[in-house]
Amino acid sequence: MRINGKGKTTSYRLSKGIILCAAGILAGSVLTGCGSLVPMPELTEEQTELVTEYAAGLILKYDLTAVDGKLLTPEELAQNEMLEAQQRQRERDAKAAAEDYLAKKANAGKDKKNKSDSDSSSDSSAKAPTEQTVGDLADFYGMDGFDISYSGFEISDSYPTSGEDMLMAMDATAGKTLCVLKFNVTNSSGADATFDMFYRSPNFYLSINGGEKVHHQYTLLLDDMAASNDPVAAGETIERVLIFEIPEDVGSVSSLSLQAKNAEGVKGTMNLQ
Repeated sequence: MRINGKGKTTSYRLSKGIILCAAGILAGSVLTGCGSLVPMPELTEEQTELVTEYAAGLILKYDLTAVDGKLLTPEELAQNEMLEAQQRQRERDAKAAAEDYLAKKANAGKDKKNKSDSDSSSDSSAKAPTEQTVGDLADFYGMDGFDISYSGFEISDSYPTSGEDMLMAMDATAGKTLCVLKFNVTNSSGADATFDMFYRSPNFYLSINGGEKVHHQYTLLLDDMAASNDPVAAGETIERVLIFEIPEDVGSVSSLSLQAKNAEGVKGTMNLQ
């Protein structure tokens, strides 16, 4: 209990009279209810002591100047108030730090996602296959010192129809026929060189009359250009072919379009006819 007077704060011990007064009030409130007055009974000395002790406990329980039933000195009160103020400040600081951490973590997550999306977009742009027009397949596949020129095509149920490659002839499957594209490969380097198309991992697709593209056939033929790894003398020209299996009811051929694709995924198109 604190009593203010002349700017000073003083702590007093509870007198027995105050406790008895409180006990009387407590007893009166206990024995009075719903607006009806009930005569207060006489208490024995033992009963009075019990009520007094209970009342004192209640007063000390709710007295801010007491701890564990003992009254605090002004210095102890000031110390407690300072500690409580420091604890409240620490709680406010901890809450603010936690909120700041969560906000920074959320922003970092957004920045990381944005950077990941940007990097993915950049990688996709860098790796996206480009389309180009091809004039010479040797240039497209980086085969310096060679020239490859288209020389024509033939449609047949088998290839070859004659010659030394007959032992490895290729026949079309039922309902299909073969379209054989022919190319002249010339070593223009001035020195003997190897025409190593096989190691360029080539892929070729053919579209006839603007129709669906078909992939070239893998064969064991000696003149298969996609499988070539042949020595060619300086100035020499050799013939190589690409074979495609197409529907047998293709009819007349009005246009031929060859699409080449290299190991890096770059695509190039040659309009053959």
